[in-house]
Formats: sequence, structure tokens, C-alpha cells
Amino acid sequence: MFDNSHNTWRQGRFVELARYDMRSPAWKDTQRQTEAYLVRSSPMQNAICTACSPSAAVWIAERLNLAADLERLATDFARGETDGQKLKDFIRSKEQSPARNPAP
Repeated sequence: MFDNSHNTWRQGRFVELARYDMRSPAWKDTQRQTEAYLVRSSPMQNAICTACSPSAAVWIAERLNLAADLERLATDFARGETDGQKLKDFIRSKEQSPARNPAP
């Protein structure tokens, strides 16, 4: 059986926690810069990859979200839960929007 859960992937972002209160502003800035290169499913989850640039991290997260949407729609269609029109409409909407590639 398929797990039809949907993750929301995103570029990493430094989360200011109470345990970091004693850290220096320079340390926090370094963490913010490092996080910009990471892709996570949520702010506190482990990163799945380190991208070559912050824009590449955004692009990877967008592609993972696209794949998750497609998987959910295809699974719903395969199970007979939909007639496939949502899947067709989703694909058509993506065909009309230009693909963005990450800047180096």
C-alpha cells in the first residue's frame, strides 16, 4: 500500500531556539548562511541535501514539492479516487509555466 503523505519541502532556515540565546550574533549569522544551502521537509527535520547555492536549494525544494503533488494525484487516480481530471489539469498548468533552473 502507498503512503500518500505529502511533505512540504523548503530551503533551510535558521530557527532561533532558546538554547541559542547565549550564542554570538556572528555564530547565528554563520548558521543562517549555512541553512540557505540546505533543503529540509520542515524547519526542525534533518536536511536531505546541501545545494551548490541558495537559489539551487529553492529550486530543489520546488521540484520535490512538484514530485510530491504528482505522486499524490497519480496515486489518487490509480486507486480510482478520481477520474484523472485533476492530474491532467495539474500537468497542463505546469506545461504553461516556464521551467526555472537554478542560477549557479
